[in-house]
Amino acid sequence: DNYPSPVTIEKTEKILKQMRECVCKIYSENPGTGFFTKIENISVLITNYHVLKKGEIKKKGEINYSFGSEKKIRSITYEPNTRKIYYNEDLDYTAIEILNQDNIEEKHFLEIDKNIERNNFIHYPIYLLGYPGEGILNNEIHVSYGIIQKIEKRIIHLSSTDKGSSGSTILSLKNCK
Repeated sequence: DNYPSPVTIEKTEKILKQMRECVCKIYSENPGTGFFTKIENISVLITNYHVLKKGEIKKKGEINYSFGSEKKIRSITYEPNTRKIYYNEDLDYTAIEILNQDNIEEKHFLEIDKNIERNNFIHYPIYLLGYPGEGILNNEIHVSYGIIQKIEKRIIHLSSTDKGSSGSTILSLKNCK
C-alpha cells in the first residue's frame, strides 16, 4: 500500500478551519453532529438517522443546531411539502434539504468527493470533526484522527469516537474532501 506524505501544520490548520465552519452540533433526543454539503446541486444538512429520526422532526417541526462554540442556536423549520427530507434507517442517515430562507452561507458547505474509488481510500488517514463526550455538553468541537479500514455500505474507520460523534463528517487527507 502507498501511504500519503505527511500534511503540514499550516495545511492541517486550513483544513480544520474550513471543516469547522461546516460541522454543527445537532440538538435532538440523541444529540450528535451534522454537516452541511451539496449533493448534485441540492444543499443538505446530513447526520445519522439515530440522531434525527423522521418522527422526531415531524413532531417538533424544527431542526436545531449551532456551529462550534457559538452560543446561538439556529433552527430549520420543517413544513410538509416545502422541504425534502431523505431518510435511510438501514444505512443510518438523514439528509435535510436546505432552502434559501434558511440563510446558510456558502462557507458552511463542505465539498464532497463525487469520484470516490473505494479501494483508493483504504488505510488513508482521515479527520473526524464532531462533538463527542463532553464536547456535546459544552459545545466544544473535537478532532479525531484515524484511517479508513474499509468501505462497503458504510465507511468503516479506525478512529476515536464517543457519544455525540454520530453524524460527524469524515475528511480524507488523500484529497482533503
